[in-house]
Amino acid sequence: MNNNLLLALDPGMRNFGYAIVDLSTNKLLRNGMNPYPISSLNHKELPTQNKLFSTWVTKHKKTGCHFVVAERFQVRSSLHGTSCEAVSFMLGVLSKIIPSYRFIIASQWKNEYNRQGLVLEEIYQAVKPLTPHQADAVCISFWTLCRLKKFKLPSQEFIIKSIKETADDPLPKVKIVNKKKRKRRPR
Repeated sequence: MNNNLLLALDPGMRNFGYAIVDLSTNKLLRNGMNPYPISSLNHKELPTQNKLFSTWVTKHKKTGCHFVVAERFQVRSSLHGTSCEAVSFMLGVLSKIIPSYRFIIASQWKNEYNRQGLVLEEIYQAVKPLTPHQADAVCISFWTLCRLKKFKLPSQEFIIKSIKETADDPLPKVKIVNKKKRKRRPR
């Protein structure tokens, strides 16, 4: 088992992208979508969702992911609801399981892509049907790798090729439904 893996994350309540990079070879190993994001803070659903999410993170730690870089949620005026709370909750759970982490804001890595002439919208279009969250996780992993190793970001073509070649097969989403017990009417 390689213990020198970076887990890069672009978390969201519905779409939660991840990428795994081998820091010893500088190679993107795989990318995909976490099928178990925490999508509700409802007290009845949260324990089950937390267990599934924690199991997913622990699985990656056991395979050698001992460093995490994740985009943290920033509130925008157009977004309302519990997204910020859910993402913050997931990052908190993550930080307990994998204690070597760095949370970044989107502008940190996106501005570097813009400075180097890389166009994220073109990357998103080229890798469809994969989600922008999945592509962003890969972009975050390359940005982190370049910051650690002090070299420039790869070309847009290389990024697109890497995303396509290392994408996991889409995993089925698990919908958690609480079934209320019906009271029977007396006959």
